[in-house]
Amino acid sequence: MKLEYLICLCIFGVVMVARPGAAILCYECNSKNDSRCADEELPDTLLKNCSHHVKGSQYILCRKIVQTIDFTVNENPPDSRTIRSCGSNNSSYSESCYSRGGFGGRQEVCSCMTDKCNHASQLFMGYILFLAPVGLIFTHLLQSVH
Repeated sequence: MKLEYLICLCIFGVVMVARPGAAILCYECNSKNDSRCADEELPDTLLKNCSHHVKGSQYILCRKIVQTIDFTVNENPPDSRTIRSCGSNNSSYSESCYSRGGFGGRQEVCSCMTDKCNHASQLFMGYILFLAPVGLIFTHLLQSVH
């Protein structure tokens, strides 16, 4: 019986973390224009309520992109920048990271769906909130089998 309560609690937690249509707060900046964007600690002045964008209801996640240009390309010198923003693409990469590379550069893109989650140290907090209860359920199920 306790297992059913635990499962219900986990489902409720996931629904609350990934609540579609709710306003989300994300850091928005580009280190090319504002060097603070690449810092570990970000000021709240860089926060934006994503619902304030045009078509704000489409913005359901936060994104952090780290772009690196390794050598001079088209007369642009090697460079690295961090871009943080609200995001509207709820693709298969939501709540995850992926890397892309090409001639002369690469980027790592991470997305998450909780307030302020595109902050450097908090990017994977959504995973922890989801995986901890799931781990408890599997532990309980394994103990029940034995």
